[in-house]
Amino acid sequence: TTAATGSFTFTSPNAGSQTGSVSGVSLNNTNYALAVVPTTASAAVIAKAALTLAGATTSKVFTNTTQTNSYTVAGLKGTDAITATGSGASLHAGTYADVLAAVAGTNTSLSNYAISITNGGLTITPAALTATVTPETVTDYGATILASTTELKGIISGTDVTGITTLTLADEIVGSKTIIDEGTLLSGANAGDYTVTATILVAGSGVIAPEIPTFDGSGYTLNIVPDTIANLMTPSAIAAALAVSASATSDVVYNSRGGVPKIEFQKLTVEALDVFNTLPK
Repeated sequence: TTAATGSFTFTSPNAGSQTGSVSGVSLNNTNYALAVVPTTASAAVIAKAALTLAGATTSKVFTNTTQTNSYTVAGLKGTDAITATGSGASLHAGTYADVLAAVAGTNTSLSNYAISITNGGLTITPAALTATVTPETVTDYGATILASTTELKGIISGTDVTGITTLTLADEIVGSKTIIDEGTLLSGANAGDYTVTATILVAGSGVIAPEIPTFDGSGYTLNIVPDTIANLMTPSAIAAALAVSASATSDVVYNSRGGVPKIEFQKLTVEALDVFNTLPK
């Protein structure tokens, strides 16, 4: 097979129709004389190189710093440099889509590339908080909402968030009740950047104390629950405070199960010393 080889040198490296010159042509068969026409000012087309910009699909946790999605560039030629603008970015929790656009670096022409862009997105998830909730003892018969204080743990320095936890009781009947966590409502400038993932209840009984009944002068059995263990009183001390006489059937006022005090009842039988100076109405 007779063949010729040589070089075609373009006057420009850029994509598109470019002129060039032929040089160094040789033939592998000496039985032929070779003539190259034309030797200069010939034209050829340089095709664009394929280049892909692809945004990542990223999930990050709120840190109180601006976070930006990443992207990749594939298909660069030689020393060309191409970057992108429009990556999803934010300080706060939420979802932020990319709107990518190619940016040429030094001595790089975007016109030399057939650019394909795939946008991704950044999701910033709320940071986790633990709510440590201290319920108070219910002292009013008929109440099912349990007052409490909430301390949030896990707050990032420089952010503003507070919480109020709603605690309820199953019913309003006197006795020791199960506390129901209805959730913690966050407020503050960064409330949307956090979520409560754990709630710890500490030191609280959830006991409903009875209303003090009107005393009619006859014997009456009264259940009395102190508001705190520090205020525990013996039946005789309670009777003295109420200006009545009393006999007690039990002095057991609380149990300690698992180190958490559980207030129970003192049973007290009272009789009036003075029907005009008796239990409050």
